[in-house]
Amino acid sequence: MSKVSLFALGGLDEDGKNMYVVEVDNSIFILECGLKYPEKDQLGIEMIIPDFTYLKENEKRIKGVFITHGHDDVMAALPSLLKVIDVPIYTAPLTAILLEKLFKKEKITNYEIHRVKRNGSFKIDNFKIKTFGVTQSIMDGFGIAIETNEGYIVYSSEFIVDYDIK
Repeated sequence: MSKVSLFALGGLDEDGKNMYVVEVDNSIFILECGLKYPEKDQLGIEMIIPDFTYLKENEKRIKGVFITHGHDDVMAALPSLLKVIDVPIYTAPLTAILLEKLFKKEKITNYEIHRVKRNGSFKIDNFKIKTFGVTQSIMDGFGIAIETNEGYIVYSSEFIVDYDIK
C-alpha cells in the first residue's frame, strides 16, 4: 500500500499563489507555482509567492512541477522557485513559450521544460501520468492524473464549464 499525502503551500482561500504538493511514498510532484498580487494596503510589495522551504528541504525527492496553464496565479512564481531548487517542468506548448519569455526576462537560464500534450500520457520514473484537456480562458489548459497503487490522484486546475445552450 502506498503512502499518499496531499497538501497546499498556497492557493487555498486566496486568489493566487497556487501551489500543491502530491507525495506518493518517497516521490514528490508539485502542481502549479503561482504568485499572488498584493492587496491595496500592501504598499511596496510587488508579489507574494509560496514558501518553498519544504521543497528545498526535499529537493532530491521532487520528480517535477506541473504548470497547467499560462496564468500568473499558477506559473509566475516559477522563476523564484528555480533560483532555490532545480526541478523539471512539465507543461503544454503554449505555456512553455510563456515560461521561456518569463525566464528570459528574469534571467533564468538553467531550466528543463518538457512539453506535454493536453490529452496524453507519459511516465516519470515508475509513475504513469495522464493529461486531459480542460476549457480555460487561455489555450492549452489541462488537468493531470497521477497513477498510484491506490488509484489515480486527479487535479483539474481551474476550468470553465463549456456547454452549448439550445
